[in-house]
Amino acid sequence: MLTGLSILQFFLCKATYISSCLFANDLFIATVISVVDLPKYARVNLLKSDVSLVIAAFNEDGYLLCDERCGALEHNNFSIDPILPDVLKFHPLAPLTTHPLYRDSHIILQDKASCLPAYLLAPPPGSNVVDCCAAPGNKTTQLASIMRNKGSCR
Repeated sequence: MLTGLSILQFFLCKATYISSCLFANDLFIATVISVVDLPKYARVNLLKSDVSLVIAAFNEDGYLLCDERCGALEHNNFSIDPILPDVLKFHPLAPLTTHPLYRDSHIILQDKASCLPAYLLAPPPGSNVVDCCAAPGNKTTQLASIMRNKGSCR
């Protein structure tokens, strides 16, 4: 599901192509095709698991860890993000919301752009962090994960 910010980012990134569409049908088709092409990202919840255990669980379920250089991901392939070591990248149609790792909160579906602020802040355990982005959500829980649940987010 695209969040408000993801929708805005999507349309800004695709503005050149969208502006070249002449008919409403072309715009609709271009939008659907572009959304399907966006990969899914899952952040490993380090408070409940670790990256190696999550990778092993996905491997047991028939997913294949693929090097980031492998190009377009197939339906059963995934890769570790080259910048965010606890973020996994999946094919756009991967059924992650039905996977036990998701249902048990071992992975959190989160857009890559949303993962960057907490990763760049990198607060050590015991830090006091003020999250002014929104109500407690993905960025706040990511900050708690980075601090190993030793600190506070306000």
